[in-house]
Amino acid sequence: FRGASSFPGPYAMKTEALQQYNVTAELFGSTTIIVSDTIQFNVKDYQYALSKDENGNITEVGMYFIPVSDDASVPDSSGKWVPAGQVIDNFIRNKTQLKETDPIYALISYMHPEENRGTLEQLCGDGMVKTQLGFTHMGAYLGNAITSNSPAAYHNHRFGCAWGGVLNTHYGYPCNIHTVSIKGIDQAVFNQNCQLVDLILGNGIQFPGNYESSMFRPVFINAALMFYRDWLYQETYLLQDTTWYFYCAANKLTVLNIACNLPHNPAAFKEIYGEKEGGALWNQFLLRYTNATGFPFDYYPNQQTDFTPLWKLQGLTPQQIIPFTKEQYDAYDACRRTGAPYTGPMPVLPPTAVICSPQQTADVINEFIQIYADPYDAGALTTIGVLAAFVKPITQRLGITPLAYLSYTVGLFQKLVYSDARQFAVDPKKPSWDKSAWFQATYATLVKMFSTGNSNQPSPDVVTNLDIAFFQDLVKENPSVEDFVSKNMDKFSSQPALLASFCMLTVVVNWNEIQQSPVLTREEAYINFMQSSEGDFLKAEHLVVTSATGIQDNIMPAAFNLISNGLYKANEWVTIETICTAVDIKELQLKESS
Repeated sequence: FRGASSFPGPYAMKTEALQQYNVTAELFGSTTIIVSDTIQFNVKDYQYALSKDENGNITEVGMYFIPVSDDASVPDSSGKWVPAGQVIDNFIRNKTQLKETDPIYALISYMHPEENRGTLEQLCGDGMVKTQLGFTHMGAYLGNAITSNSPAAYHNHRFGCAWGGVLNTHYGYPCNIHTVSIKGIDQAVFNQNCQLVDLILGNGIQFPGNYESSMFRPVFINAALMFYRDWLYQETYLLQDTTWYFYCAANKLTVLNIACNLPHNPAAFKEIYGEKEGGALWNQFLLRYTNATGFPFDYYPNQQTDFTPLWKLQGLTPQQIIPFTKEQYDAYDACRRTGAPYTGPMPVLPPTAVICSPQQTADVINEFIQIYADPYDAGALTTIGVLAAFVKPITQRLGITPLAYLSYTVGLFQKLVYSDARQFAVDPKKPSWDKSAWFQATYATLVKMFSTGNSNQPSPDVVTNLDIAFFQDLVKENPSVEDFVSKNMDKFSSQPALLASFCMLTVVVNWNEIQQSPVLTREEAYINFMQSSEGDFLKAEHLVVTSATGIQDNIMPAAFNLISNGLYKANEWVTIETICTAVDIKELQLKESS
């Protein structure tokens, strides 16, 4: 969406708050990317769809501000001061057709609007959070100004929007509010079930120390139901094995994945876990509920929930979604990593019967590029620079080799260079490729980029002259990406011209055709690139992390903002909508017209 942002509703950011964030009112919730002294563009990374047409296309983007407070009242739209959670509760109830006494359950994603301008190098530097897409925490909102989080005491069960995620800052920590609904499940009943699961999983939750490099294991329904059973019984591995600990977003997605599949009543427990084990597990749930609340489960009326679960809505049977044992999970996970034959029960793979698939590294890289380094806005060479810069952090995170990463990305490099050539290399004089000013400049930029990992600060002593004979030999050999990368991997750091030359190979081979073809517009070149790269992206999505310590699956605090904006997919039965932005009342004011 490339139009102006909208900020409807009765509230607006205070001038003083905007000054602290160092941003203007019309650009709040967006980021200006500086490509060069003359080129910059703006992305709406924290904003979301405010309206869509009948075909689901976004027609308006921006933010709808709602005031919250941890220690004071807030003004409603008439200026009357009301309890801190009343305005946002009323807004959520209206948006989701809830009655006044119906329970609320919504996801909240916290952002850093102060990171709103800079080069990609600056925005991805130490202490910055754009590589996390600008969101650094996901919690749940339960109504009445109460939140639920992992770590459990984070924000003291309040919004925590009054400070910037870093102590002693002068700006706040706003959060976007996301509602989750499922076709065929009553919203109030689903919310109640989510609150029950959230209560249980939050009671004694184990938070990983290095959460940014934490695994996310129970990503399919059989594992999620296994996790819930074993958590209710407080199995030792969940308390001692840190790979099963939950950071913020993993905790909340697991809550949702369990809640949409397991109604909380004895019959539903028995249907999934078996007559005997299900009955025993229901009794264990009652015990854990009392331990967490101090009240017996039947102290309040109508606590049990009953609905057609997602797995049944999608046509699955109890046999298909049967919860794994820990031994079955370990066997499946080991075979998945090594490729060895697996003879145990097969899992129902996501996104079937869960809210969404977990994000994998290819998803995160693709999302980062779409938002901050899209070749349409940033240019093809900038996109290459971003992909090249990701080599070290990605290989460390996944436990894969640079060879595996480059075997995926170098093919994209070639397609990006070709896309750039279709826009800028066509010359009326029809020069040979080695005499083309565009070719020489692009090659020099790539050599410098690969010598430093940063096109904005090229190494001044890098030789960028064309080696025509090498290009000619490369054309004759025409190696595959995998063969070329594996053969030359150990030379790339000392001989960046090798990688730069290979990136230009497709252009060299097709030079005459390019010169005879019409110049593509930026939009045409972008569409052609995306279409030609579908196979590369698919290949990356199927990359298996074989290391036992590498991270295959993830879910980011930004995930639900991505889903609501169409940048990531949820289960077809699930609707996730970002409906408003909670801001501490110290940073908001009623508009004059209100």
